[in-house]
Amino acid sequence: MDEESLFGQEIVLSATRLKERILLSPVTVEKMDIKFIQQTASAEFYDAIATMKGVQVTNSSINLTSVNTRGFSDVTNSRFVQLVDGIDTADPTTNANLGSIIGIGELDIESLELLPGSASALYGPNAFNGIMLMASKSPFDYQGLSLMTKVGFTNSEAGGSNPMSIYSLRYAKAFNNKIAFKVNAYYLGAQDWTANDYKTDRNNPGSAIDLSTKPYFDGVNLHGNENLVDLSGFGVDIVSRTGIKEKDLLDNNNARTRKADAAIHYKMKDNLELIGVYRYASGSSLGQSFTKFAYRNFYQGLSKLELKADNFFVRQSINITNIEDTYDVGALGAYVNEYFNPSQRPDGSGWFTDYASAYLGAIPGVSAATHAAARTYADRFMIDPATGKYVASFRDVIDRIRPIDYQDNPPGPSFFAKSYIYNTEVFYNFNKIKWAEIIAGGNYRQFSLFSKGTIFDEAPDPGSEPQRIFTHVYGGYVQIAKTLVEKFKVTGSLRYDKMKDFKGHITPRASVVYSADKNHNIRLSYQTGLRFPDQLQQFLYFPVPGAIALGGSPSVASRYGVYDGGSYTLSSYIDFATKGGTFNPTTGAIITNPGNVSLKTADVPYLKPEELSSFEIG
Repeated sequence: MDEESLFGQEIVLSATRLKERILLSPVTVEKMDIKFIQQTASAEFYDAIATMKGVQVTNSSINLTSVNTRGFSDVTNSRFVQLVDGIDTADPTTNANLGSIIGIGELDIESLELLPGSASALYGPNAFNGIMLMASKSPFDYQGLSLMTKVGFTNSEAGGSNPMSIYSLRYAKAFNNKIAFKVNAYYLGAQDWTANDYKTDRNNPGSAIDLSTKPYFDGVNLHGNENLVDLSGFGVDIVSRTGIKEKDLLDNNNARTRKADAAIHYKMKDNLELIGVYRYASGSSLGQSFTKFAYRNFYQGLSKLELKADNFFVRQSINITNIEDTYDVGALGAYVNEYFNPSQRPDGSGWFTDYASAYLGAIPGVSAATHAAARTYADRFMIDPATGKYVASFRDVIDRIRPIDYQDNPPGPSFFAKSYIYNTEVFYNFNKIKWAEIIAGGNYRQFSLFSKGTIFDEAPDPGSEPQRIFTHVYGGYVQIAKTLVEKFKVTGSLRYDKMKDFKGHITPRASVVYSADKNHNIRLSYQTGLRFPDQLQQFLYFPVPGAIALGGSPSVASRYGVYDGGSYTLSSYIDFATKGGTFNPTTGAIITNPGNVSLKTADVPYLKPEELSSFEIG
């Protein structure tokens, strides 16, 4: 018999939660099957996602890939959802997807379906820019032992050539068509890419002029030079601290992925199956958000218990993240600078004073009016003049946990997190009803967040012990599809979602598919999207030199009085402080205003959900 491939005959599940031909889908669906995955030339099949139509991929690290389809995003992209056998793999702490680190291994993946654009009507909040569903192989259908290894190398201008290796294993066995199990193991090891942009100024990224010799230079891959001080009053200039190369701040530049999973399947009846799964992932990587993080030996675990039949499922899952050895690379640069020579001491001395004094010729033996000489003098405690290397190791600075109170001494760039997501989901297909296809479902999700005060605003009162933050979101949906006159299939979906601190929202979806014949179809659809702010946006309390990054959830941020007209614009505050104005540190009331500065209110609103609407024809 000759094998024949028929275009458009692929069966997909993601678009309507029901099996259907891809050409009859009410929205665009991109799919990878087993054959495509086996034939990909990428080191990991996950990297081949970039070849799919309408997909944009961002690599923060060799083993940390962020996917986006439609709409704007950042490098972590909490607007895109990744499901592994129906379980959301987002990190409970940051709400970011860790890509293939927690995904299915190449030997165990059966298919990958991707919906470009919003899928909130069926899959809930955060499926805003798109959703990706990965399905693993059943141990009933795919049995035996499989082994795979890939060996290669990475090569970059800054890091040179380094080996890269991938090893994976899968074993599955079924007993009497009633009980089956499978186990998977996977390891990736490589030298990560070395960031080396030391010429571009963060504040002037489009400048055609080389600014790296300017005293205010803030290089993209230099850290610690974010602190700028205007010394023009001393006849100097705007000056930044000396930036430290990113590669020098990393304890190592290794990318590691270690993951394993085990599953037991029990067929209670021919069409009724009970499934228990546990997935484990750990590793080292580089991640990016509002700063760059060195993830070291982080851990994420997913567990699932599911009862499913042809027309329903009930699913309970727990997602846990444990972060202990991770640190903020950008903050480390600033803390290292402060470690060697504080920017300003209480007595008025410090790095900027040393710089100004040397520049003005007040230091014997230092040439006057030379920025290079002034910087060398201010940095004299950092570099060993004999070896040209940093005097002390950065390790003891890295090991300091970021304090709850930024005024504690000494602060550090490391942070801690142990957070959970508990999710319950139900689905039912009313397949006994013949006049239409009707499905319904819903879920309840609870977040339990804890960071010892190093990431989240967990201490309600100054000096109090950190307390876990709990929040939740729930929602439900219904979908009805009906074929009219054998040519038109009309589908309508309606979903309602509610999250603590935010109003409930309704997200509808409607589509019409006209089938001229089996292989010629025209589709018109209307979709809406919803995204609630993620955990960092809601509950963040993250001190950085010179500022505090503060979340905007009303239940937490209201205690600071900076939202809804409770604060001033930075420019007017600087003008006020420069002209001698002072505040009461407790009440915020103005004590003196000798310059009669008119402080401008910063009308910063509390966070609100994102919404979108889109039309598509295909």
